[in-house]
Amino acid sequence: MNDIELIIFDWDGTLSDSADRIVAAVSAAAVASELPERDAQQIRDIIGLGLVESFTTLYSDDVLDRYDVFAAAYRDAYLNAEQSVARLFPGAMDTLEVLSGDYTLAVATGKSRVGLDREMKETETEHFFITTRCADETEPKPHPRMLHEILQQTGFAPEQAIMIGDTDHDIKLAHNASVPALAVQWGAQLRERLEAAEPRVIFDRIDELPGWIAPGR
Repeated sequence: MNDIELIIFDWDGTLSDSADRIVAAVSAAAVASELPERDAQQIRDIIGLGLVESFTTLYSDDVLDRYDVFAAAYRDAYLNAEQSVARLFPGAMDTLEVLSGDYTLAVATGKSRVGLDREMKETETEHFFITTRCADETEPKPHPRMLHEILQQTGFAPEQAIMIGDTDHDIKLAHNASVPALAVQWGAQLRERLEAAEPRVIFDRIDELPGWIAPGR
């Protein structure tokens, strides 16, 4: 893929090892808002969506009156988790170091702006990314607006970019924006769900990314 200039990463489950923390926080929020608990994979499958979209996917519009309690409880549980500081997957920092030498990097995430800024500061990764877009400042995944805004800001065409994520929400986002989609196996969703969304490739290890994106570059 020697024509690629822009690499757009998802955050949770792709670079940040946060899926278990999110599952625990959603479970705590369900209890606090007196809603039925969902199993771990049901929760992992909504990772990447905005919080409102996650809530309505797990439950329904009929209980939107409980959303504010749910959201507040989720944020409290996430911030006060035993793993209270964001951490990257092993090898993620090295991969970003390698890719940032040759490519423009960006992030498109279902996190809030406050949440992403906090975690990028905790992981000392802000300097890698020319721009980032969050679910609470644009249309959430899989609406293409998030990627359209990144492309407009950076000046690249869709065919000059790739989107890398760990869920079908990321893959559908890329397809909707006419951006090639790559998937990673180490995040939130099961492989068969990723395969059904038809990414170009599914990676098993994060250190495979640089060689596949630009062999010999």
